[in-house]
Amino acid sequence: DTEAGEVLFGERGVARGGKTPAVVDTTTMNHRAARRLAERARDAGLSYADCPVSGMPLRAEQGTLTMMFGGSDDLFARSKPYLDVMGEFVVHCGDVGMGQLMKAVNNIVYDVNIAAFCEVLPFAVKAGLQPAQVAEVLTTGNSRSFASEHFVPRIMKRRFDGDFSLRAAYKDVVNIQEAASHLDASLPLVEAMVKAYRAAIEMGFGDEPKSAMVKVYEERMGQEVRIDPRSA
Repeated sequence: DTEAGEVLFGERGVARGGKTPAVVDTTTMNHRAARRLAERARDAGLSYADCPVSGMPLRAEQGTLTMMFGGSDDLFARSKPYLDVMGEFVVHCGDVGMGQLMKAVNNIVYDVNIAAFCEVLPFAVKAGLQPAQVAEVLTTGNSRSFASEHFVPRIMKRRFDGDFSLRAAYKDVVNIQEAASHLDASLPLVEAMVKAYRAAIEMGFGDEPKSAMVKVYEERMGQEVRIDPRSA
């Protein structure tokens, strides 16, 4: 929340202008950090809502993002006409912080999906399956998902660029882990994800896209995943 706090309350921050009655913050942070910003905003006479977004850059350009709003009913009603320009799905998740929590939940499901592909692809190829056939089944069978359609072909073609970094994604995983800890909730898959992301970062892949996690399992299994261009 440091950068968002600087934009809001820094030397040239929004709160110093005196002409902004409300702020809808679309950055991603810990849900407790959003609540701290809301308290500071209230003290400065501002209404505050967190509204992180989900969707690839293309959806942002098309104005079809999914947006998760955390704030008062009144501010949601006032903000929605503007949010509708950016998002196709604008969901009011509850009070301040709940938008961030909703995004963390969404990201965990997505990231677990990616991690599963990264783990199973080297295994499948090492077991004797052909990469092209594995890719076809994972993107058309009942394991099909946005994650498989986007990441499996990129992994097969060794295109590790242009996506959210492992290091940045690790923060989301830790956020949900901390939320679970506060609720005394057991999330074994999340714990496994924390270990997987930490291992990838420690092996030097932190600045690469999330799909680069496949390199961790390739090294462990001694099997690279790659489609023969002649079969692509």
